[in-house]
Amino acid sequence: MGTYPVIFLLRRSFFVIITFTMLELPSLQVHTFIVSALLYLCYIAQQRFHDSLMQQRIEVFNEVLLLCLCYHFVLFADDVWEEGERDQFGQSTNIFICVLLGVNALIILAVNFKAV
Repeated sequence: MGTYPVIFLLRRSFFVIITFTMLELPSLQVHTFIVSALLYLCYIAQQRFHDSLMQQRIEVFNEVLLLCLCYHFVLFADDVWEEGERDQFGQSTNIFICVLLGVNALIILAVNFKAV
């Protein structure tokens, strides 16, 4: 287990601090989120702190999808895009969110049915 709970809580606290201290700098905010997500992804991919390999893979999968969503935020931060392109990026963002929620919902259902 080791440092995982500390790193996890520091990361969440860092997100809150970034959100409220960089309100006037949304571009820097998004890029800071991306860098911290990349660093955290490197950390969780390297460390073994879960009981099973499946739990480790689920966490890495979730972080990769969250990182993809952060990259979508970069696309929305630019005013250069035309309306149709913004709609396509929005659809892509919705797909990533649905995949993230759907996979996690299926995992929860599978774990609960397995326990019964």
